[in-house]
Amino acid sequence: MSDETAAPKLRMRLMPGSDEAIIAITGGGEVTKTAPEVENIIRGMIVMREMMSPAIPMADPAEGTPVITTERMRWNAQPNPHTPGTVNLALLHPGVGWIGISIPQDSAQDLAATILRCAQPAGSGRAN
Repeated sequence: MSDETAAPKLRMRLMPGSDEAIIAITGGGEVTKTAPEVENIIRGMIVMREMMSPAIPMADPAEGTPVITTERMRWNAQPNPHTPGTVNLALLHPGVGWIGISIPQDSAQDLAATILRCAQPAGSGRAN
C-alpha cells in the first residue's frame, strides 16, 4: 500500500521544552478508533500532560475548578507489593479507565478518616 492510500493514523508527541504537544492525523483528515484505542489515546495524553510545563499544581482544587466526576466509579485498594507500608488505590472512571496512586499508610489512614468525616450527615451530632 502506498503512502497516498495508507489508512489515517493519529500521532502524538511532546515538543522539546515540554510546554506543547503535537497531535497529528497522518494520511487523512479523520481517524476512526475503537473504545480500547480511545482508552490508549487518553492514557497517552495523560502521561504526556504529566511531562508538560507548566505542571498542574499539587493543591486542593479551588472553588469552581472543574472536576470530572461520575456516580458509576469503582475503586480498589491493595497493599503495594513493591513498597511495604503503602497502599495502591485505584479508581475506575468509565470514561478514563483505571488511574491510581500509591499512598503511604499514614496518608491512607488520613484519607479514610476524611472520607468518613465527609460522609457524615449534616447535624448528625457525631464528633469529628
